[in-house]
This record gives sequence, structure tokens and C-alpha cells, in this order.
Amino acid sequence: MEGLDEENAKREVITKDAIKYVAMSVCRITGDARRVLDACRRVVESVSSTKTTAKPPHATKVVKAMQSSPTAGYLQDCSLHERIMLASLIRCVRREGVEEIKWSDVQYQHLNYIGALTGPTDSQRTPSVAELTAVLDSLVASRAILLEDGPSVARKPPGERRLLLNIEQIEVERVLSDVGGQTWKNVL
Repeated sequence: MEGLDEENAKREVITKDAIKYVAMSVCRITGDARRVLDACRRVVESVSSTKTTAKPPHATKVVKAMQSSPTAGYLQDCSLHERIMLASLIRCVRREGVEEIKWSDVQYQHLNYIGALTGPTDSQRTPSVAELTAVLDSLVASRAILLEDGPSVARKPPGERRLLLNIEQIEVERVLSDVGGQTWKNVL
């Protein structure tokens, strides 16, 4: 990338090595080119006031900052079943191709994931509907998930209510993969 304005038209703004570092760091987690471009934009912004060229050390700082975002901190602190529910919602979104998913579909996926996403030290006990609802309520209270609400929804069976992920899906996948390790990465 070269200068972004006429005054700096011939100046290299970010080195090829920095772009390569960002691309490799982001692609380890997700293949989303938008995320790579966002990271490169942040690298350039981090050095724009100094009129210096962004190099790999700048890129390292930006990538680390992106990985330690408030969203990442929140997700790392989630309980096992909150993380499984978020993974279940993402799986349903991918399968259905829409962002709003029925609560009954997420519950079913959650129950399917218990065996795959729990480790040897985790309980293998299947949670009750009330316990899953408590997990959902916790995620709704934190605004990680939005739950369909209103007078017309009150007449629907609970399983027909729709859920929507309210945080960036790619960030959720990245953090869950980091926290859960290779098993979670394979499932996501």
C-alpha cells in the first residue's frame, strides 16, 4: 500500500511484511478478507499521525489489541454452556443461511454439541430445558444474543421465538476456538 493522499503518494504506508503478518494472523482464525483489511486499516491508523511506515511490530500490536477486545474478554469469561450455546447459534445460522434462528433449533444443536465440546473434566450431564433457558437468559441479559419479544411473540410457543447473535460472529468463532482449543476450532 502506498500513500493515501497526494502529499504522500509515493510513500509506503504499510510494508509488505506487515500486510503478510496481519493476513497470516487473521487467517489462522478465519479466512475473512474483511477482517484482514480491517486489521490493516487499524495498523495504518496507528502510525498515520507519525508519518512513519507501518512495519510488522506495529501490526503485532494491532492484532494483539484486536484479540483482547472487550468482546473477547466477555467471551473468555462465559460459562461452558454459554459458549456451547453461542457455538450452537452460529452452527444454526450457517446451516439455515439466516441470522434469526428458532430457540428450539438452538436447544437441539446445544444438546448435540455437549458430547463434542465438553472435555474430560466437564460434566456430561444433559441440561434441562429450564437450565438451557437460564443460559439463554444470561446471554440475553448481557446483550450477546437478542431474543424476539413483544405482544405477538407472547402468543407463540417458547421454542418458536427467534434469536439473533448481537456480537460479531467472526470474533465469537475466533475466541471460542482460542478458549476451547482444536476441538472447538474443528466444530466451528
